Amino acid sequence: MAGLSVQDDALGLVCATEDVLAGLVAEDVIGHAVDEEDGLLHLLNLARAVKLGGERRDGDDVGREFGCLDDDRTAKTVADEDKVDSADAFEERTASEDIEDAFLELVGMAVFQAEDGDAFRLEGCGKPPVEAIGGTIDATHRPSDADDRAGAAFNGVEEPFDLAARCRKQHTQLAFVFGGGGCHAQQAQLQVGVLSRSFVPHVGRHSGTIPPVKEVAERRRVVDGAVPVTLRAVTIGGSPRVRSRDTRGKRAPMCGIAGILRTEAEPVPRGLIDAMVATLRHRGPDGEGSYFAPGIAFGHTRLAIIDLTAASDQPIVDEAAGLVMVFNGEIYNYLELRAELKGLGFEFRSDGDGEVLLRAYEAWGVDCLSKLNGMFAFAIWDNRERQLLLARDRFGEKPLYIARSRRGVVFASEMKAILAIRPELRVPNRKTIFRYLSRGDLDLDHESFFEGIDSVPAAHYLLIDANGQGNAKRYWHPTSVSVPGSRPAAIERFRELLFDSVRLRLRSDVPVGSSLSGGLDSSSIVATINAQKSTQAVHQKTFSARFRSRQHDEGQFIKLVTYQADAEEHEVWVEPELFLAEFDELQWHQEEPIASTSPFAQWLVMKLARENGTTVLLDGQGADELLAGYDQAQGMIWAHWLRRGRLDKVVHEVAAFARRYHGFGEPALFAAYYSLPGGLRDELAERYYHSSKVVSQGLHAEFAPSHVDSPEPFPDRLRNELVRWQTVTQLPEFLRYADRNSMAFGREVRLPFLDHRIAEFCFGLPVDLLLKNAVTKVVLREAMRGIVPEAVLDRKDKLAYSPPQRQWNQTTLRPWLETLLTAAESRDEIFNPRAVVAIRERLGRDGGDALMWRVASTEAWFQAMIDRPRRDAARQAEISPVQW
Repeated sequence: MAGLSVQDDALGLVCATEDVLAGLVAEDVIGHAVDEEDGLLHLLNLARAVKLGGERRDGDDVGREFGCLDDDRTAKTVADEDKVDSADAFEERTASEDIEDAFLELVGMAVFQAEDGDAFRLEGCGKPPVEAIGGTIDATHRPSDADDRAGAAFNGVEEPFDLAARCRKQHTQLAFVFGGGGCHAQQAQLQVGVLSRSFVPHVGRHSGTIPPVKEVAERRRVVDGAVPVTLRAVTIGGSPRVRSRDTRGKRAPMCGIAGILRTEAEPVPRGLIDAMVATLRHRGPDGEGSYFAPGIAFGHTRLAIIDLTAASDQPIVDEAAGLVMVFNGEIYNYLELRAELKGLGFEFRSDGDGEVLLRAYEAWGVDCLSKLNGMFAFAIWDNRERQLLLARDRFGEKPLYIARSRRGVVFASEMKAILAIRPELRVPNRKTIFRYLSRGDLDLDHESFFEGIDSVPAAHYLLIDANGQGNAKRYWHPTSVSVPGSRPAAIERFRELLFDSVRLRLRSDVPVGSSLSGGLDSSSIVATINAQKSTQAVHQKTFSARFRSRQHDEGQFIKLVTYQADAEEHEVWVEPELFLAEFDELQWHQEEPIASTSPFAQWLVMKLARENGTTVLLDGQGADELLAGYDQAQGMIWAHWLRRGRLDKVVHEVAAFARRYHGFGEPALFAAYYSLPGGLRDELAERYYHSSKVVSQGLHAEFAPSHVDSPEPFPDRLRNELVRWQTVTQLPEFLRYADRNSMAFGREVRLPFLDHRIAEFCFGLPVDLLLKNAVTKVVLREAMRGIVPEAVLDRKDKLAYSPPQRQWNQTTLRPWLETLLTAAESRDEIFNPRAVVAIRERLGRDGGDALMWRVASTEAWFQAMIDRPRRDAARQAEISPVQW
């Protein structure tokens, strides 16, 4: 077994493997590793990536460097040629043959082989062995008949078994506490250079043959002071106080966070956190962790993207600093921050971005937020200050909701987690309902569709004291940076920023793909990834929705882009029957109404990505809001030139639009619209949609027109209109769709255009790099010239990734819509029954009636989220009832 020995200098590498293939067990690999070359080859065959000397390397390149691969062969080729299947032999093994050494095998996760080959010693949390446990374990596992039958084939060599590779993980995890310091077994394993956690296969279908880890550990204590505990969070110093659910052998897939702050340090019942976490398992279905201390409790479900080892499990607890953190999202510049923090003297126990975030807060406090490039929602409890920090990324890509009462604060990634323990908050917010029905506005501000549940605003943080007091503060304001004066230089700088944003968002330890609609924005992302192949080892998969309507389908552009990018194309056809079949699940995950069937197309794309084993998808969302890419931008910019008295510009753009699109009526209306004050615009929108008639008189009298202000950081009204798109009227709604659709299937969506560096650059662009000659998003089109196919760059149409909803409404969806409208007639505290009847009667004549969809979708929300909530959520609320 020299080829697989833990401390073999010749093979000093760590393999970060994929989940072990079905049917393989430890002995499958060990059994054939009879010499150094074969051992290395089988490891390389399983490896997704190889770290050698601190450098990330291709597995086959490492094999050739060690002289065990020819230029024309790969590790997989060799493995396929002489693979040994020992699974059947493993089935023959009995618990009695393994039980005496089972605990030693587990200890082997934190073991290295002594130089004399006669004993094993524990290495605890980086401390010297003697200092850690005061001695060695005088025990050696020698080959047995069972080993031979299993194919563990030592080839007759009398030497200690490689315990790390033999180790099998059951339904608990093992942690070691040395001298009061907690160290997760896998963390210790990595520190001493043993094979990575993901290489150690779970028992899976062999679970009946070996006793649970905890049971074995309790039977036999090998060393005094080495205390086994169940743990799924890395504990950096101090004793662990975390409990968890096992990952059941899967990769712990983005995350859900939840927490409770109780005033007067009142203990939090465990059942409350359990109930919250149970509703968030789709966000991280393979692993859970929790933390409890007087007055505070955290829960977490994990989707591991960066550092798949247990060292990055959450909650992350640092007893020495008095900090505990749960975190949802990604810090894309974590490597740069890590290097900076190391320069300040900080040490790290993991390779993940979560610990970097915690250390950044320890170093800089809330000022760390300005240093983060990422999407995030997180909570940090400072036990010394008795203070809770809640924070959300600049654009609100990751959600965070909060509910308060005199007894404390509850927060979570999704509202359903709050409702699970506070069902009395399942009350509709009449104000947000009015705003949606009257103008179609969703996710306008901090107010949700549930009374008493608020969203932490994007680009804000809250510092909440032990009494639950604290208000949101903005840490980032939309601002502009200087832009090169020459047009070519500005375009080049934009391209550099976009390329770097994509580069950062390709950082991942799991497969990365792209969501491709065929439009300019998503095509630019796919093409940019392809252009970086020389520096990024990415095999790109694309995932697209197709529609059986020539007016809506972008298949020709999708195929053009994937062909040029040499990408592996995956597509799904969006059908109305599927929409009806899956709408209940879609609505439950979205938590608030959806404004059209368009989010369902994205829902199916995320489902498709899961089916094809791709965890992370890059997407083009955000470009329209930054670069004035929507159709109404033509009129918005005409209004901008009118306010400045530049009639020449207006005439030029009107003429260019007429030539390009054969008319100019619609942008002219938008020019008039964007020339008006915001409050007056809301009144006009209400009249245009006749919403004053469809809502009840009481609702209208109470809230009309319910205008929502947005930040106005610029003296230029055009820039402030774009800020409004990003903070109020457009982007927040689309980000909710993206987060809930992706997390419903355990996927993560990354949005390169929402890098704050790009946003700040775009705010400084001259207008003619936004729109010129009736062409929108000029700077993006020119930056992608020669990178994106010309046919995509020069497209005139914008289809918005939308199904043929008018056709659906008049055919397949019509009975469903009629049923919802009929039900809405009796909900007279919200709707005007006579107006709803009129809408239903003209359904067959006007399937594209926007107001009809709002009424139907609002009624669907009432039925799903208010009238008959899912039974599992109702049961969870009864686990530990508390008077709030």
